[in-house]
Amino acid sequence: MTMMRRVLVAATICLMLCAARPAAARCPQSGWPSKDSCQAVDAFFMPGLIALSYFPTKSGIGNEWFGAGVQIVPFLWSHNTEKFGPGQGKLIFDIGMLGGEQDGVGRMLLYRFGGQLSFERNASRQFAIPFFGIMMGGIQQELIQHVGFVETTLGIHAVFMKNVTVTLEGGYLFPFQRVDQLAGYRGTFAVNFTMW
Repeated sequence: MTMMRRVLVAATICLMLCAARPAAARCPQSGWPSKDSCQAVDAFFMPGLIALSYFPTKSGIGNEWFGAGVQIVPFLWSHNTEKFGPGQGKLIFDIGMLGGEQDGVGRMLLYRFGGQLSFERNASRQFAIPFFGIMMGGIQQELIQHVGFVETTLGIHAVFMKNVTVTLEGGYLFPFQRVDQLAGYRGTFAVNFTMW
C-alpha cells in the first residue's frame, strides 16, 4: 500500500470516528415503536421449551446431535434507557436430552447455566435484539461419562416482551477434557413465557 493510500485510509477512519454519533433510538410519546417497548420489565422465573443441536468437530461420539429440553429464566430485564449497560438481559438454566445420528452412540444429557446481555442499551423495540452470552455446563453420555464445558454465544431475541421471549442462539462449546473430540458448535431455539 502506498503512502498516499495509507494517509487516505487513516483520514477516513478518523473522520468516521469523529463524525459518529449515537443512534436515535428513543422511546416515543406516540407512534412507532409503541410505548410498550419502552416500559421497564423485570420478570422472574420464566419457564420455557428449547430445541437443541450440537456438532462436535470430531466424529468420535457422532457428528450431529439433536434434541429438546426445558429452560428456566430466573431473572429477565428490559430497560430501554440511555443509562450505561445492556438494555436487555437474562439469566438462564437449561437442560436437554439429545440423540446422535450414528447408531450405537445412545443419548446425551446436556445442561448449562449463564447469562445473555444485549449489545444495545436502548433498543426501543421488542424484536430483533442481538445479544452475546457466556455459559457453563456439562455433558453426560455413556461413551464419555461426564465432561464440563464453557460456551461463548451470539444470538438474537426474535421477540422480547414481558410475557414471552423467543430466542435464537448459536455458540462454540469448549470442553474441559477431550477437547479434540468434544469441542464444537451448538445451537438453541428457546421460547419462554410467564403468566403474570
